[in-house]
Amino acid sequence: MAASKVRPLGQDDLDRAIRSVATHFETDTVYVIGSQALLVSQTGLDSRLRMSVEIDCYPGNAPEWEAQHVGFEASEEIAALFGEGSFFHQGHNFFIDGVDETTAILPPDWQDRAVTRTIDDHAGGTVTAVAPSPVDVVAAKLARGADRDLIFAARCIGSGLVTNRAVKQSLEQSLDGEALAQALALVDRASRAKNNPASAPAGFTNAQLLAFLGDLGKVKDEGG
Repeated sequence: MAASKVRPLGQDDLDRAIRSVATHFETDTVYVIGSQALLVSQTGLDSRLRMSVEIDCYPGNAPEWEAQHVGFEASEEIAALFGEGSFFHQGHNFFIDGVDETTAILPPDWQDRAVTRTIDDHAGGTVTAVAPSPVDVVAAKLARGADRDLIFAARCIGSGLVTNRAVKQSLEQSLDGEALAQALALVDRASRAKNNPASAPAGFTNAQLLAFLGDLGKVKDEGG
């Protein structure tokens, strides 16, 4: 299958994912994590925060469903039916990544700050999507700390969606020791790059980035 074109996902896509998972697992609650969890509560998001081909979800009744379907995992079921390369993926140009409650590193009280979105299930009922608050979403990204997570965090801080202090407070509840120290340093790096998110992975300020790019140009010229 040809790779999907990365595009800004919208709340219609989110609703489709929520409805699909809820219908298959016969549940009225679906949890959404990852970057696209922002769509649960935010409208008018910068399109650069919505560039993705996946939405991470798990059904609220996953333990009960797995108890009734011995040998099967809800996350694997989602991957098979709605995941990358599935008919769902081909038909809608995005896929659902099956995850569980341990996938994202979240503070113990994240559900106290959770955000929700209730939609029509097209069968006379409703489904509620539950997601971490934007602060906890960004903190979970920085707990992982990949380059794309730093860029995502810098965009969120730059847009005013979250603050440096709030993200640090979330991390302080979910990490400790060296892992916490590293994550806190990444928050500051993302903050410094808020006006130029592409510089976040290298930890450059705008001035440092320009100087670095200038040096690269000189090396290229000198090398012929």
